[in-house]
Amino acid sequence: MNFASDNAAGIAPEILAAISRANEGAALGYGRDPWTRRVEERFAALFAREAAVFLVPTGTAANALALAHLAPPWGAVLCHAEAHIATDECGAPEFYGGGLKLVGLAGEAGKIAPDTLRLFLAGLPALAVGSALGWWMLYGKLDEAAFRRVVLVLLLVSGIWLTAVGW
Repeated sequence: MNFASDNAAGIAPEILAAISRANEGAALGYGRDPWTRRVEERFAALFAREAAVFLVPTGTAANALALAHLAPPWGAVLCHAEAHIATDECGAPEFYGGGLKLVGLAGEAGKIAPDTLRLFLAGLPALAVGSALGWWMLYGKLDEAAFRRVVLVLLLVSGIWLTAVGW
């Protein structure tokens, strides 16, 4: 057995036999086939509510499409800097997410350190406002001097906030 990747190992004989049986005859695609409906029924029973299931051929596709569904293209997914989605998916989450960003945060043993997360979240409003102001300067009527004043105020407020929370 090879656990290097779901794309590197051979298929189990039972799975190959099931695929061969499913290949007999014709079936509608795009989730309108009996196999997808059966899986949806099982998930609906498991979660006690209706469920949509999207069957994909690889773990990379599952991870990338799930993240693309959860985060908007302009959004970010916080993960450990060495998380599988950040190091092994070869840009698939960003591609299928239409530009969403994976933000790798530090921590030991694959876990984001609480202090790292607090620091990142404390600075997030300044990042968001700074991005909006940059857009405004580029496409709006904010001149460079006004932009610099606003950024200085944001830095001051961020510094006060970080001091207040113990950084």
